[in-house]
Amino acid sequence: MRKVILIVLFLSVCIYSNEIEIYKKACEEGIMSQCVLLGMVYENNKKIKIDEIKKLYNKACLFGNIGGCDRLGYIYAKESKIDMAYKYYKIACDRGNSSSCYSLLKLKSEYGNLKLKDKVELLKKSCSYVADMACVEIGTFYLDKNNTNRAKEYFKKACKFGNSIGCFGVGSLYEEKNNTIEAEKYYKKSCEMGYSNACVSLADYYIKFKKDIKNSLKLYKNACDKKNGEGCANIGLIYKFGNGVKKDQKKALYYFEKSCKYGFGAGCFASAYYYEEGIETKKEYNKAVNFYKKACKLGVEKACNKIKKRK
Repeated sequence: MRKVILIVLFLSVCIYSNEIEIYKKACEEGIMSQCVLLGMVYENNKKIKIDEIKKLYNKACLFGNIGGCDRLGYIYAKESKIDMAYKYYKIACDRGNSSSCYSLLKLKSEYGNLKLKDKVELLKKSCSYVADMACVEIGTFYLDKNNTNRAKEYFKKACKFGNSIGCFGVGSLYEEKNNTIEAEKYYKKSCEMGYSNACVSLADYYIKFKKDIKNSLKLYKNACDKKNGEGCANIGLIYKFGNGVKKDQKKALYYFEKSCKYGFGAGCFASAYYYEEGIETKKEYNKAVNFYKKACKLGVEKACNKIKKRK
């Protein structure tokens, strides 16, 4: 067994050495992308001095490779040399690298006095170069300004680039305009991408417009499994009222408690009520109070009033 391990390690070293030699040769022959790849391999090798790596990236950047400029920006940012990081991220951003535009935006937001106008321009530029989170941010900016048409435009771009929050944003805007067909389409897309809030909205849609409890319950469970408190609470409500299923107060309490655990105030309030009234469980005053306190902290005013009355 030890012999096999040694052989594998030997082969790995040989492959690694050959890889470096190939990148070196190509870099020396003027293929800048290979200089960048060589630099990235060196970044994982603690024996290589960082100045040697910077030289490789600088060479690539000077000869027009945006990857080299972006990596230089990253290294300088890591070293807290913010002016140099700005410089190279900006070069890469101006040449069309979306991640560099976004990195530049984040750096300026953290260390500089970033004007709103400049922030919007950087977000737009980053989004146009296929950076999904930039599109979400610019969409949110327009949403805050009540410009729903522009918000939808950017959320759609984010969705197109595979961003689940972007798809959810489009669905929400269509729902606001009562375009339920398009809302369902985008909620479904976002849910399939794994965004639990979209699964909850899609389940709500199925209940409201299709009276489809079976699929709604599946979607709420999907969201609840992803630690979405609202999804868990909605399952609790279904079992509490027997909406399309047999009433089951124990199951209802189970999901309300789960909902509270995941930070959903209404779930905490419902749990408190169950323990206060002893619904399918023992009356437990202290437990009820603790749940009311949690609900109050999570913004449920009725829970705060309950606590005040008990003092």
